Amino acid sequence: MTDDCEITSDDAPNEDVEDDNTTVMVERDVVDFWQFTEYARLSIGDDEYKSDPDFWTAHFQRDYETIKERLEIERKMISGEIEMTDFEDDLTPHQFVWEKVCGLRLLSLDQFILECNQGIFREDRFYCDKGRAWMKKVAKTLDAYGFPYVRKVEVEGKLLLEVSKSPMGVV
Repeated sequence: MTDDCEITSDDAPNEDVEDDNTTVMVERDVVDFWQFTEYARLSIGDDEYKSDPDFWTAHFQRDYETIKERLEIERKMISGEIEMTDFEDDLTPHQFVWEKVCGLRLLSLDQFILECNQGIFREDRFYCDKGRAWMKKVAKTLDAYGFPYVRKVEVEGKLLLEVSKSPMGVV
């Protein structure tokens, strides 16, 4: 059942959008912030909401504003107020560059573990920044991922680990 004050999709305003020779009816559901918050509360569960209501209210507010903004952009694009060319700079793919030091890839231990777990790590030899982790534990972790050869080296003023699947020569 719906209350008298609640707007349902049957009562939602329709929008006429004209395109060359045809008129397209676009139905819009009008949902106010209160309805959005109630739905979001139901989706996360009452216990989770009650654990920190201020956080969740702020989170719902941000989500609601983002959705409103995106729907407004969509409406403007459909009506022709905004053209797709206005967004071309945002859609241009950016080139991803790996950091290399002296010809070898440099990555953190966390990044190494992440890429190995995803099955996308392809290096046989690389530099690893262990961060604040203990050398013994780092060496054990690297060995578990198939990199038994690890040594400390200083490269360009940084203390790094040189890691390899096969034995390395003398530094």
